[in-house]
Amino acid sequence: MSKIEAVTLTHPGAKTWDEIGLDSHIKRLGVCLVIYLLTLGIFWYAVVTGGPENLQLRLLFMFFAACNFIFLTVTAYKIQVGLKENGFQKHGGWHVVVGSLFLNPFFIGWYISLSVLIKALLTRRRVKMAER
Repeated sequence: MSKIEAVTLTHPGAKTWDEIGLDSHIKRLGVCLVIYLLTLGIFWYAVVTGGPENLQLRLLFMFFAACNFIFLTVTAYKIQVGLKENGFQKHGGWHVVVGSLFLNPFFIGWYISLSVLIKALLTRRRVKMAER
């Protein structure tokens, strides 16, 4: 009888998920995404319902959303670079930056960060299952 070797889902020398170290970035991206969507929602609510009297409020929430969008994009960039360096994604981090800016930050620019978050969570689950 021939001997059958165990099948591994990772390449030789692959790191474990804990060695990759993206958990804190994933958590930060999730929190930033929630804060960004809240500030963006309040901004658009103020734009749709308000008149000229709440211009300062709209500008304030636009500023908070823009600052959070920058932090959101940088965090998504770091996650994408980490996934690419470890062979889990084929696209680099610059795709995240260009895509986020191309999809206007005040309309659907959040979509890129959300897709990076979902891909990272699915990759983490896949790698953790392979580690068992």
